[in-house]
Amino acid sequence: MRGWIIATVLACVIGCASAEEKCEEAQDAARASWGAYAAELDETLKTAKTEATKLALRMRDDVEPRMGKRAEAAADARHDRSTAEWHRAYDAHIKAVCTTDADCKQLKMDQRTNTMRVEETKVLVAKTVKVTTLIGSNIDRACDVGKAIEEFERDSIREARELTIAARDTCADVD
Repeated sequence: MRGWIIATVLACVIGCASAEEKCEEAQDAARASWGAYAAELDETLKTAKTEATKLALRMRDDVEPRMGKRAEAAADARHDRSTAEWHRAYDAHIKAVCTTDADCKQLKMDQRTNTMRVEETKVLVAKTVKVTTLIGSNIDRACDVGKAIEEFERDSIREARELTIAARDTCADVD
């Protein structure tokens, strides 16, 4: 019986982590999970930026040339091509025609949607960075910020939140 107790104590001394070590491991797991979420956000940003480039090229190469001839004629009728007024008249005509052209309207709507996606993702990245930096110094605040992130599409955000809460609970008794 005594041998079993000694073996258990030795196993615990060798294999059991201290509360501080468990806390650090839990924090590391939470940080890693937030890092995985941030990597997904970075991929979303890259995709959205690539899409923005494609949309801009489509506008420049497909839509504007088609509408450009009419815009040039309208601007030529009013101003000399070398003036700023001509360029303003050209731009105004392009915008006016775009409101009635189905392709141009759809392209503009796609550009706005994509721009919103980029901006929203940038906000999520900033909040993710904040949570990650708070994990070691103010775990309660990290949990609050993590909960406040309004993003529900990815499983990784749920995992990151759960691991941050687990880290808070694990570290509760550590001074």
